[in-house]
Amino acid sequence: MNTMIKVVTICIFLIVVSSVAFPQEQDWEQRAKFLQISSKVESDYRNKVFLTDWVFKKSSRISRLMTNQIVTYTLQTKSPLLLLALMQVESSFDPTSISRKGALGLGQIMPKYHAEELKRVRIIKEARDLFDISTGVKAAEHIWGIKLLKAKGDIREALVRYYGARNRRYINRVLRNLRHLASKTEGL
Repeated sequence: MNTMIKVVTICIFLIVVSSVAFPQEQDWEQRAKFLQISSKVESDYRNKVFLTDWVFKKSSRISRLMTNQIVTYTLQTKSPLLLLALMQVESSFDPTSISRKGALGLGQIMPKYHAEELKRVRIIKEARDLFDISTGVKAAEHIWGIKLLKAKGDIREALVRYYGARNRRYINRVLRNLRHLASKTEGL
């Protein structure tokens, strides 16, 4: 709800500024920049609303507030759509998820393999930090980045590395989520 209030406030501010900043003899270059900015704010808002609804529908274990936090933190990453697609398959967006093999949090990070790296880059201090939404998103982004780099940019190979085995069903589920999200959002 706070995000919606902020967006509405920004839009009102931009409308007021546009009426004051553009007198009768308008500078059309400035006007075009303003319209780009207001269009981006509107687009960002629509994307966030869509993504928040999508995440909420894909999980039965989290509140709207948690959904909003997951989307907010994920939108601050370099690959928000891919991370959302990945986290949906990995944990159904449950930040307290623990797999049978000991993977933790939103990105189902395996502490026995990744804890030292995540400590080295100061994302976690201890494994249970992976249950925090912000930390879980940062950890998933970091581990994904390592896997993608090792796979030389090949998303399918990076997914194999992230999962830890060749699993066609897993890869197809993540990619299907990614395609759906990409088709429904603008500019992400």
